[in-house]
Amino acid sequence: MTAALITLFRQAATEMSTRGHHQGHFTCPTGEVCTVGALSVAVTGNPVPAEKVDASTWAAIEYLSPRIDSNIVDEDPIERIADWNDRTSTTPSDVLAVLEAAANALEAELAEADLAAHRTFGRDETRWTKGQGVSYMEAIATVYQQHGQAAA
Repeated sequence: MTAALITLFRQAATEMSTRGHHQGHFTCPTGEVCTVGALSVAVTGNPVPAEKVDASTWAAIEYLSPRIDSNIVDEDPIERIADWNDRTSTTPSDVLAVLEAAANALEAELAEADLAAHRTFGRDETRWTKGQGVSYMEAIATVYQQHGQAAA
């Protein structure tokens, strides 16, 4: 669910803040992590994603990949993020800002869908018709589906 993805980005930022930023690999012997490593730790506890990346980490990677400035185009989203992460110009603050921006963008999408429904149908949900309630749920579900997740 999108709320879980928001939490995942924030947990990854916490992992990055706690462990430190690493470039060149998912992690190092002293525990620092790259961007993808931080996402993986937030989901699995392991900074090195499994050969088949779990669905939650993959959803976060796919959401983040087009939002970073990478020289890699039309490639594996992990490679796009790694390209950006591993640049000498990418700082820990840059990674934290991107992770927080991703969480904020998802929250904004959900808030906009919620606000649009309330503007259309009124603030008091108890007065909504069944059809209006269904429309509201469909709008929220659309946001979830855009990010490859089923609505809860």
